[in-house]
Order: sequence, then C-alpha cells, then structure tokens
Amino acid sequence: MSTDDKYKPRVRTVNRSLPEFFCLRGMTIRLNGKEQQTAAATLQELAQELNLPEKGIAIAMEMRMIPRQAWAETCLNADSEVIIIKAACGG
Repeated sequence: MSTDDKYKPRVRTVNRSLPEFFCLRGMTIRLNGKEQQTAAATLQELAQELNLPEKGIAIAMEMRMIPRQAWAETCLNADSEVIIIKAACGG
C-alpha cells in the first residue's frame, strides 16, 4: 500500500457474491452538508429515492467521485457524507 492510499477515504461496496441485504437500510446521512433520512441502502437507491435525472448528475461519497456504474454496489453507511452535483448549462 502506497502512502497516498492510506489517506484515501474508504467506500464500502457490495460483494457481488453476497445478497443485497448486507447493505443496511434506514439511516441518517449527510447530503450536500445537511442531515437527511433515507431508506436507501446504496447510492443507486438514493438516486431513485431523490428522483435524480438519468443524465447530468455526479455523486461523491466521502470526498471521492463514484462512477455511475458503481452506484448500485456502493453501500451507504450511517453518517455517510454524500455530495450530489448537477450539471448546469450557460455561463
């Protein structure tokens, strides 16, 4: 492990060989700096719960961008720090 790896925030992902219920449901997270109750267990479920659009959205968790294809397997944790960024056109 390099020195840089020690300081990267850790994000827990679902082990594909385990059933989905290993991600906990029903918790308080920090969403864009504010406490938010959610029933979601993963970033994908959170995006659906918040009715986020299919395009123009980026999500960071624990100060690390999470690729859209990893949202379904990225578990939320109590007190997770989630930032949702919406693309805006214009100047």
